[in-house]
Amino acid sequence: MAKRRPRPDWQADALQAIAALKAGKLLLHPTDTVWGLAAMPTDESALRSMNRLKGRAEETPLLLLVADEGSLDRLLPDLPEGAWSLIETSDRPVTLVGSPKLPHSFPPMCYGSDGRLAVRWVQEDPYTQFVIRGVGGVLASTSANAHGTETPKRMDDLSPAIRAGVGHVADHRRSEVLDGRPSMMVGFDQNGRFSLLRD
Repeated sequence: MAKRRPRPDWQADALQAIAALKAGKLLLHPTDTVWGLAAMPTDESALRSMNRLKGRAEETPLLLLVADEGSLDRLLPDLPEGAWSLIETSDRPVTLVGSPKLPHSFPPMCYGSDGRLAVRWVQEDPYTQFVIRGVGGVLASTSANAHGTETPKRMDDLSPAIRAGVGHVADHRRSEVLDGRPSMMVGFDQNGRFSLLRD
């Protein structure tokens, strides 16, 4: 009989995070880039609350996190080869902004004014991958800072208002300093032409 693998030390906390998200609450957690806010991508009320907590317009577009290649392909099918090459060769996480070919049941704030989705494939963060898979494969996300303030890379950098406004705060990596750099954001059109939206 195969020996069962030991559970990671963060799994119990991740399961609490999943339960909070499914209950319509906001999650404050470390991501593969910075400390972030997260919510179920189909819960319009939670998404509006997330934008309000940051002090920005409720309809401000949010990005979507996925945990695997297949989920990225489902949200943004027919990605040009250059997009996959960029993901493979970049020294930092990449958010791709493109037009979905299939209809998705996300609220308006998951789309930009031009109808495009911003999607990041989380590849090197098992905790966030576990949470994403636990809520169905897609997680709405944004950085955990008030609009116009510095992006937090340590738990101590988070404002009291942000901490108080969520339903669950992750214990995972609380004592660590994260990379602190937001993902590179690249847009592409239907002809495969790229534009750098955020370096």
